[in-house]
This record gives sequence, structure tokens and C-alpha cells, in this order.
Amino acid sequence: MKNADEITGLNFISLIYPIFVENFLRMLVLVCSYGLVSRISDDMAAILGITNLYLLVGFSLVECLAQGGCIILTQYLGAKKEEEVGQIYVTTIWLNVLFGLILSIVFAAYSSLLLATFGFAGILLDQGADYLTLVGSGFGVYALNYALLYILNANGLTKYSMAYSLLVNGMSLGLYSLIATLPDSFLMNRLTLIGVTNLFVRFCGMLFLIFMTKAFVRNFYLYKKIPSRIVKEHIFNFLRISLPNAFEPLSYQLFQFVLVKIISTINMESLSLRSYIISLTTLFETASWSISRGNQIYLGYLIGAKRIQWLNPQLKKGIIASVFISILILFFGLPFRHQLIGFFSHNQLIVDIGSPLVILVAILTLIRAFSFNLHAGLKAAGDIKFGLALVMISMWGVTIPSAYIVTHFFHVELQGIWVILIIEELIRVFFLSQRWKSQNWKKFSVVHTPP
Repeated sequence: MKNADEITGLNFISLIYPIFVENFLRMLVLVCSYGLVSRISDDMAAILGITNLYLLVGFSLVECLAQGGCIILTQYLGAKKEEEVGQIYVTTIWLNVLFGLILSIVFAAYSSLLLATFGFAGILLDQGADYLTLVGSGFGVYALNYALLYILNANGLTKYSMAYSLLVNGMSLGLYSLIATLPDSFLMNRLTLIGVTNLFVRFCGMLFLIFMTKAFVRNFYLYKKIPSRIVKEHIFNFLRISLPNAFEPLSYQLFQFVLVKIISTINMESLSLRSYIISLTTLFETASWSISRGNQIYLGYLIGAKRIQWLNPQLKKGIIASVFISILILFFGLPFRHQLIGFFSHNQLIVDIGSPLVILVAILTLIRAFSFNLHAGLKAAGDIKFGLALVMISMWGVTIPSAYIVTHFFHVELQGIWVILIIEELIRVFFLSQRWKSQNWKKFSVVHTPP
């Protein structure tokens, strides 16, 4: 009898380790960018945190649209429907690029207005707006990159997405190191240089991805004439999966904006510290996020192949791996929590407040090892709306009102907010696990599974 690897044509370890390397390097570059800017001032780090909030909205949208195409692709690849797979490649790419170009226009037109809503003015506003316009103008390229990355991932070719990450993040780290050595008298400000670096390396990455995808993905086309009836069917499936999938991170980023507004009422140090803590959080969560992303691909193949009996063991495998690796990361990271915060800021107040906060981040990381994988399992089946509804209720119904209360009436500041985030994540784990056990997700599959 064939095992799961033989049915899917994938190997779980080979699938996830390149995704981990890719995400780890991406998070490392994010941490280095904050470290570089914080050397100028904590205020500059605060505005970088705000501009990155806006940019993350765009990145999340184009990534989740591409991920929606990947969810459909894994099911069709698992079902061995090669003709439809080639058509889905074209649909995913061009819908993503179209949306990316729309985002580019929005960021080019409204960057100053977006930053002014947070009260920035003068040189901070000018430099932040230049950075936001520069990076935001490249969303057509970013959208194409995400579409190609997820096509490679859906085919189990994660080693090429890892190679892409090594290329763009290695170039970024090298150029950031060069920027850090420039004298203060250099005419161009550091934020603009970081923006130029971002655009340049992503364009190089786009050329690399086009070459790799055309060389190694069967039935791949950047453009192919498809009958209009079939195009409409694929667009319908793409939008049915991708729009709710994209709305979830959009809601999350809007939630972050409101949370930042609440934090900004405390003091500027808290706003700067929030930027540093978020970058550390993403670094700690890289393993869980990477494993859940690989697990989603693997589960999608099993669902497409109608091997439902193997789904629970595979989901548990992903959860166990996420928890184990997260514990390892935290074991080595927590003893150096003072140094980690000190890497970003020499302000002793920020270091004193931020160091115990890292312990709460560690607890949140372990809980998300469960929620990431459970949510990935539901997404693999096409059950997107339940996760979206749960996110909306937990974030807007629990976290935001509670965060406002603890900061304005009990004055517990950032520690109180992170305790609330931990409680919110526990609520999500409970309801996601109940949804998975109910098996109601079966009816949302694109390639239908048996009852």
C-alpha cells in the first residue's frame, strides 16, 4: 500500500525546510532594517514601523491572493488534473499582477496622507512619505513574485523559493551593511536608500523566479489563450477562495492600525518598542509559520487525492514539529532578551520595559504553533470563511476593547496588551480545533471529498 509521500509525490521535511530558510531570512532582513534605522533615532524607527504597517497591508493582500491560487492548485495537482493546472497558473498570475498595479497607484498617490493620520509632520513625514511611495510603487513586481513563489511551492519546488530568498535577502543584507557604513554627510537619507534596495532586489528576484518557473514547472505559461467559459470558472474559484483569504490579513492589518493608535496614546517609547517587539515576534514565529505553510500544501494534495484518513496524522505532525522547533528557538533566545532589545535601542527605559515583554512573546509563540497549523488545515480544504469570522470576532470583539480598557483605565500599558493577545490566541485555538474535528470543511473543497 502506498504511503502519503508516494501519493502526493512530496516529502514533508523537504517541503518545509526551504520555506523555513526563506521566511527566516526575510524576517532577519526586517530585523536588520529596524536595527539600522534605530541607530539614527527611536523616532525614525517608529515611523518605519508605521510605514511598514501600510506596506504589510499590501504585501498581505497580494500574498494571500497568490496563496488562494495555491490552495486551488494543490487540490488539482493532487487530483492529477494537469490541463486545469496550466489554466490556473495563468489566472493566478494575471489577477495578482492586476491587483498589484492598482496598489502601486494607491501608494504613489496617497503616501503623505496615510502617514499624516498618525500625526507625523516635518522631516519625519517627508522621509516616511518618500519611503512609502518608493516601496509602494513596486507592488506590480511584488505581486508577480508572490504568484510565482506559490506556484513553485504548490509543485513542491520549495528549494527554488528558498534560492529566491537567499538571493534577495542576501543582497538586502549586503546592501544594508553598506548603507550602515555611509557617513552622516551622505546626501540621501537612510530610509530612501532602504527603499531603493528593496525595489532593486525584488526586481532581480522577479527575473530569477520567471526563469526557474519556466524551467522546472510542467505546463507553466505566463500567458495562454483559454476559452472564456473556463476563464470565468477559474476566476470564480480564485475569487471565492482568495478574497476571503485576503480579507483576513487586511482585517489583521487594520486591527494593527487601531492597536498602534491605542499604543501611541501611552508614549513615543511604547510606539518604538512595539516596532521592535513585532520584529522579534515574527522572528520567533518563523518556524511555526513555515511548517504550517508547508503542511497546508501537503494537506491540499491529500484532500485533492481524497486520502482523508491521512489528514489528522499529518496535521498532528505539523503541530508537533512547530512546537518542538519553537521551543528550541525560545530556549536559545530568551536568555538574551535584554541584548535583543538592546540591539534596537540604547534607551534604558525601552530595554527595561521590553525585556520582560519578550517572555510574553515566547508564550504567544508556543500557542500560535497550534493555531497556525489548525488554520492551515482549514485553508487547505478551502474552508476560508470560518477562520475569517473567528479572526474578526476575536480581534475586534475581544482584543481591541480589552486593550483600550487596560491602557486607559488600568494603565498596564504594553504588558497588558500582550496578555490580551495571548488570551485571544487561546480562544482561536479552541474554536479552530472544534471546527477541524467537526469535518464541516469537507463541503468547501474545490475538488470535492467524500462525506
